[in-house]
Amino acid sequence: TTRAALNELFDFGRPGVVELAVLVDRGSRELPIAARYCAHTLSEPLPRDQNLELLRDDAGGFTLDLTQRA
Repeated sequence: TTRAALNELFDFGRPGVVELAVLVDRGSRELPIAARYCAHTLSEPLPRDQNLELLRDDAGGFTLDLTQRA
């Protein structure tokens, strides 16, 4: 989690700047922290019965796909 990563950084001292990069911003926040670099932002939260999967095609391109949880 972002919180765990920040805790590890603080073990080495207080950082001057922390920039967060994510593939998908799901929008939910426990801390007032947002990614500075984001490939895709969801417009609404995922339903509990769905997963978001990152898929790679034969040409090396990436797509996001919604699937039902098992």
